[in-house]
Amino acid sequence: MAELDIHGVMAELAEERPIFHSEADFQFALAQQIATMNRDCEIRLEKPFRRDDKTRYLDIWLLVSRTAMELKYCTRNLSVERDGEAYALKNQAAHDLRRYDFIADIVRIESLVSQGCASAPGYAIFLTNDHLYWQPGRPGTIDEAFRLHEGRVLGGALTWAKHARRVRSGVEATCSASADRTNCVGSPTRHCQASATVSATSP
Repeated sequence: MAELDIHGVMAELAEERPIFHSEADFQFALAQQIATMNRDCEIRLEKPFRRDDKTRYLDIWLLVSRTAMELKYCTRNLSVERDGEAYALKNQAAHDLRRYDFIADIVRIESLVSQGCASAPGYAIFLTNDHLYWQPGRPGTIDEAFRLHEGRVLGGALTWAKHARRVRSGVEATCSASADRTNCVGSPTRHCQASATVSATSP
């Protein structure tokens, strides 16, 4: 198949489904949209990869092109009805950890590409209706290095602020992206905005 037009896919999906019940709902709908626009594409969900004696799962794997995709769907409270279907999104909060987890997804895809397990580019997509993710925010927070706002360029070692206490078991102090890359912010729909669509390439 030709290289995936991820921005085109997201634009088409936004017309059909501007809101989702959950990350799993988003994952399935996105896979369906990719298949609709790329008839020769074979898709796997939750593709397992064994690395460092641990099994990790990719949200979406395009079999022929060996394209890795990771997704995040982070929400704030919203109750709305669309086409007769009721949606009740919860306030997930924990913005600092969710930003960190998304950047960790990028690093994971970079690692798969650099080791020859996946082809470049890979994609990490962060979908949200919470403006705190796509706006810069105030300086001096413990997760300032992990901000995902429009125009932010990620690269190098990203570290929790020195005044941060232990954040969560299993969260490293530093998350290192191997090369600079720009967050590309998509057009907002009525309910959600693609806060970050990042192409991850090999170093």
